[in-house]
Amino acid sequence: DNEEDEELPRFVFNYEPRSFETGMIVWFKYQKYPFWPAVVKSIRRKERKASVLFVEASMNPEKRGIRVP
Repeated sequence: DNEEDEELPRFVFNYEPRSFETGMIVWFKYQKYPFWPAVVKSIRRKERKASVLFVEASMNPEKRGIRVP
């Protein structure tokens, strides 16, 4: 079958949520590392900062997240 060799269309989404909510899954880039899925742990709206926890195999919901701008 040639269908397996066929290149699939590429999509680029320029969507940014209007606001973030606790528990939301986001893609986060930390320093030189690639984008990685993370969970929003808490939000400080006045400071315009959030704490995120990277998604990993041994996730512990009690872990502290990383505060990000």
